[in-house]
Amino acid sequence: MGKNAFKAETEVNADIEDAPLVKHGADATSPISPNRAASKPVTLSFKDLSYSVQIKNKGQKDGPKFVQREILRGMTGICRPGELTAIMGASGAGKTTLLNILSCRITGTKNNILGGNFLANGNSYDIGKFSKFAGYVMQNDILFETMTPREIFTFTANLRLPGTKEEKTKKVNKLIQDLKLERAADTLVGGTFSKGISGGERKRASIGVELITDPNLIFLDEPTSGLDSFTAFILISLLKNLALRGGKTVIATIHQPSSDIFFLFDNLMILAKGKFIYQGPTRLAVDHFASIGYECPEYSNPADYFIEVAHSDNDHDTKFLGMYNAYDEKLAPKIAQDVANVKQKEIALAEKAHSFFSSMAIIAKRSLLNFMRNPILLKGRIGQTIFFTFLICVLFFQLTDNMNPANLADPANAQVIFDINGCLFFFSIACFMSSSMTVVLTFPAERAVFLREYSANMYSVSSYFFGRSSTELPFVILFPAIMGAISYYIIGFNDYNASKIFIFMLIVVFMSIAGNAVGILVGSIFADVKVATNVVPVIILPWMIFSGYYANSDAMPKWLGWFQYTSPFRYTLEALMWNQYTDFELGDSQLDLMGFRIGLWGAFGLLVAVGLIIRTFALLSLKSLVRNLQ
Repeated sequence: MGKNAFKAETEVNADIEDAPLVKHGADATSPISPNRAASKPVTLSFKDLSYSVQIKNKGQKDGPKFVQREILRGMTGICRPGELTAIMGASGAGKTTLLNILSCRITGTKNNILGGNFLANGNSYDIGKFSKFAGYVMQNDILFETMTPREIFTFTANLRLPGTKEEKTKKVNKLIQDLKLERAADTLVGGTFSKGISGGERKRASIGVELITDPNLIFLDEPTSGLDSFTAFILISLLKNLALRGGKTVIATIHQPSSDIFFLFDNLMILAKGKFIYQGPTRLAVDHFASIGYECPEYSNPADYFIEVAHSDNDHDTKFLGMYNAYDEKLAPKIAQDVANVKQKEIALAEKAHSFFSSMAIIAKRSLLNFMRNPILLKGRIGQTIFFTFLICVLFFQLTDNMNPANLADPANAQVIFDINGCLFFFSIACFMSSSMTVVLTFPAERAVFLREYSANMYSVSSYFFGRSSTELPFVILFPAIMGAISYYIIGFNDYNASKIFIFMLIVVFMSIAGNAVGILVGSIFADVKVATNVVPVIILPWMIFSGYYANSDAMPKWLGWFQYTSPFRYTLEALMWNQYTDFELGDSQLDLMGFRIGLWGAFGLLVAVGLIIRTFALLSLKSLVRNLQ
């Protein structure tokens, strides 16, 4: 055992020297003061667990098109409260698959077969129950770059914990102390555009998001990934302390830990080709492998040696047969007996702390904070509005001054009409694109956070959707309204009466809202920003072509002309033209020439309806996304 490991174990033992010892099995008790974990520890067990996936058969041309590939094969195991358990194995051994099955992130489907059962205190559970008594820390640290650890913990506490604001604040402060995050508590997480907390602090913040509810069972997928050896040691020491002091069941997959970290684990599970080759106390692993002919060399890291033993590029390596047999003969009977002896006990489930509307308000507050703290996003929206307004006003300055009412056949009048139509169409494009592209560029980055928080049962899809959307609405409304109000006067559209100006602003605002809905829809479907930005033109260009500006509505072929009625550009342009050419000289024939006969309020109503339909599809897309969350 290394000096660091000995020091950590000494510190942990000193912390709990006055507490009762943690018993294993169904009668386990916690050594800490009364709370949910102390009263209801969790013993996790699984029996005959198997999992296979359907893949294409590339080996035999005459054989079946698809074959089943076994990932896990007949695995039985147990993880007890008060212990830190490591799941080890070479790449592809099935570590993460096992963790994801136990955390209900992988389920059986038509093509992927899941067998066996897994229990918590002898009770079966699903993803809905899992999030109420357990936590899952992903390998990647999925946090908002524009928030501090304290704000992230407070947001989680507000959504997942009952009680007063003072009680939640006290809980957050205690968690910050336990995670040793005092110095980084009020520093932004940081990321691409700004510096922030260190990698170790970021990882501890990710763990803290799950610890805020004081879960009885904690899963961690490669918690030391990307950390230096010392930071990784500190992190695993924290988890060791958490298991011992809190009486919690802590399970982590880990690839190749240092020797100091290796000896911090109480129990060890080693996988090879989807089966156990060792399961039991870490301190006995070296002796077990030595007894079957795999003696760890002196001064070598046992973790590295075990990974070397468990690795082979040959699927039919005969050395595994001996290790499997040794496990089945020496260790499996004891494990099976321990699993059978687990008594059924109640699992303490956290109750839902907030209603739909309160969750929506909390999410909206966070979204607004993130928007205001994103300098590029906020300045980009402001700069975009200024640029478009300037461009429109310069190109179309005082359009109607060039009209010649005395001679209606004057070519200059035709030029004015052409410019007015072009200006109105440009308005619809500018409002739509500015509101849609902003969401497309930001929503995929939030997508991973949304999936993590939803899987933790923090809120519903609808509360997130409406909370997130409500934050966008003020900006989606404000910027096009300002652009429309300024441009209307400078361009010199028809009449300066208040009603026409108000209607003009109302139309461009609802076009902006429709664009925002398209941005949410595309952003929710595609996780990659590059893919999302490439998809937007594919959607928008056909709508623009069928707007009636490039091709007359009456001249469109009947078998294809129906597509114009799905286009928000079609209804926006018609509504703007009805508003412009009503009581406007030379305007009587323009609407008929364009094939626009729906009318001002009819076109506006259909624009609103199209926006609502797109927004509904965006909501359904999010619901579909979480249904496929595995």
